[in-house]
Amino acid sequence: MLFRFLAVRGATPMERVVRSLAMVGVIILVIWAFWLNNQRVVARLNLEKSFWDETGQMDESGREFAREFVEALDKEMGRTAYVHVRLGEAVIPKGLDDEDLYLAVSPARQEVALHLPADLDRPEDQALADYLVREHFKGNWDHWQRGLKTGLVMLWEHLAGDAPVASKHVMDDTGLLDQDQVLALDRFGADLADTYGQQLLVRLAPDPDLPEGLDPVTLYIGLWPEDGSVVLRLPPMLEKALGPDVEPELAAILGTALESGEWFGGLQTALDRIWTELDGKERTW
Repeated sequence: MLFRFLAVRGATPMERVVRSLAMVGVIILVIWAFWLNNQRVVARLNLEKSFWDETGQMDESGREFAREFVEALDKEMGRTAYVHVRLGEAVIPKGLDDEDLYLAVSPARQEVALHLPADLDRPEDQALADYLVREHFKGNWDHWQRGLKTGLVMLWEHLAGDAPVASKHVMDDTGLLDQDQVLALDRFGADLADTYGQQLLVRLAPDPDLPEGLDPVTLYIGLWPEDGSVVLRLPPMLEKALGPDVEPELAAILGTALESGEWFGGLQTALDRIWTELDGKERTW
């Protein structure tokens, strides 16, 4: 029966060939349309998963944290959010509503995609988005689950109106710094760049090692107050200007401050020591 159905009739051999090709074309077109529709259905189903870990790598606490973020955003702010961990590219999916929040990370490709709701169109909104996409996970992909959690916290606080400051001089993976402290460090970093052409990067993290690809003009201070870890790197220009004795002195200042629990005061003291040595006078915070 099937073969009789597929049999092509024609008055001449050429007509049978043309009809056969036409039938093959129709079959291919039907298969392609079916595949395309199936892809759209799959994409829509995946999008309907508010939290989706395609990699299977997230631990239970991470999955629970992401689900609670999505649920709380819906219940308390009336916003729809999606958090996806992808095997392939991190991209904004088709079919997303303008008012949706979408965050995707791809640990394998070290990519981040973020779609903010349409009403978040202020410069500070874009600054946070740029930071999360370009800087937040940079050099820290070995601990991307922790980065995802802190990124969700930043988004929550921003949407709640208690937004953390998106900073080019501070990477706080701990949430220990308040906005005034971040702004104070940003002002110091801006002064250092404007006056001496050197950059500042202060990082608070459980593993405050030097980030990969750190610019050679960047003064790096990495701290972990919980165990007193200090990582300090002076760029060549500052190392030459300050002399060989200053770096051990700075490390000692930071170490003592971490032991006493007054780590931010110690950080300010260390930065003051650098500024005074360079400028010849104290700097006002």
